[in-house]
Amino acid sequence: MSSPRGKIRVAIHASDPLYRAGLLDYVRKDHRLSEADADRVDENDIFVVVIDTSGNATLEMLRSWPNACAAKFLLIVKDEWTVDTSTATEYGVRGVLQYADCTRTAFSEALITIDGGGTEISEAA
Repeated sequence: MSSPRGKIRVAIHASDPLYRAGLLDYVRKDHRLSEADADRVDENDIFVVVIDTSGNATLEMLRSWPNACAAKFLLIVKDEWTVDTSTATEYGVRGVLQYADCTRTAFSEALITIDGGGTEISEAA
């Protein structure tokens, strides 16, 4: 499945350069995905953010980024997901993957689901 607009544009923010490189490699190896500029995210893009912990501070951080109101976020969380799902969706979060479970397949499937208008969030993420 591909986006009606063509390739799914993905911007990545990760403080760990090796993890960021790994995610970019996932994007580059999937013909359905393309890299987007994190400074020019729009409503058609998905912004992937790797975070250590979840909480209200994380959600406020998402809101502070340029064009955040238009973005759809996929969070990759190292620790336990502790944010209420409905609150997270109000902040633009459309998917959550656990750091340890973020395989190439899981990553791509989450992006495709989000691009199609769905969500990939569970209370036990």
